[in-house]
Amino acid sequence: MMRWPQERITLVVESTAVRLMGATRGVVSRWASAPLPRGTIEDGAVADPGALAQVLERLWANHPTGMPLPRDRVLLAIPGRHVASRMEPIAGPDLPDSSEMELRARQALPRPDAYYASQLVGAPPKQGLYIVAAPMALVDGYIAAIELAGLGLAAIDLKPLALIRAVGQRYTIIVDGEHTFGTIIIVDDALPRQVRVWPLDAPLLAVPEEKVMRVVEALHDAILQYNAESLGRALHPAVPVFLSGTLADHPLLHDVIREVLGHPVGQVVPPFQTPPDMPLSQFLANIGLAQKRL
Repeated sequence: MMRWPQERITLVVESTAVRLMGATRGVVSRWASAPLPRGTIEDGAVADPGALAQVLERLWANHPTGMPLPRDRVLLAIPGRHVASRMEPIAGPDLPDSSEMELRARQALPRPDAYYASQLVGAPPKQGLYIVAAPMALVDGYIAAIELAGLGLAAIDLKPLALIRAVGQRYTIIVDGEHTFGTIIIVDDALPRQVRVWPLDAPLLAVPEEKVMRVVEALHDAILQYNAESLGRALHPAVPVFLSGTLADHPLLHDVIREVLGHPVGQVVPPFQTPPDMPLSQFLANIGLAQKRL
């Protein structure tokens, strides 16, 4: 069970809502969500930092005075839209130092005006360098809203990476279905081998059932592509699919994954106690964000 001496406050910003969760001493201490005004987030980026800041201010103001909500060292997760990632193999026994990792990151994903982050993942001798390049304008928009709300950041993470941490499976598929975006993450040998993000806000996807079928189509295509490119390491039918987001509890999605795609639907076991009324599937990224090493 995860324990921290101080409460960890996590924020996950979606296109239509903000989700807040606090965790301390192995227990989810608080959770809340608030809708975002239309146009606050556009295509995964902050279009109106002031509107987002106002929602965050109300979230902080609405907490009971007996449980003051810490304003500093907030952990923030943002969508993976427009963020490039790549896994680079590491040859030889010598691991790169921080300056070499940064150089490799910029060479592997040459992007103008981008923030880079890299991390050694996996266990020897199969370690790799996971590289992320995020547009500066994208990240700066979220930082501006956080600062306008009078909050202090401890770290920024990507929602797909937070979800991988929350699920905690060495071999798995994670499907995140929200109102406007869907994300598929294929995890093989504890490494994020494939991450796909696609829109779900087209006019033809107006009702949840239509969004669910689009998610299933994308998942089917992702599995076929991964198996075709995996050089003999095809995904076994027993590999579980974990669901998160607003579409996660739709019975049609569960039925099609089991009966048509032939994969079991996994159940997350959080590393700390959660309130019985907290919708776990919607706060899965918060749970993974709370486990982030600082």
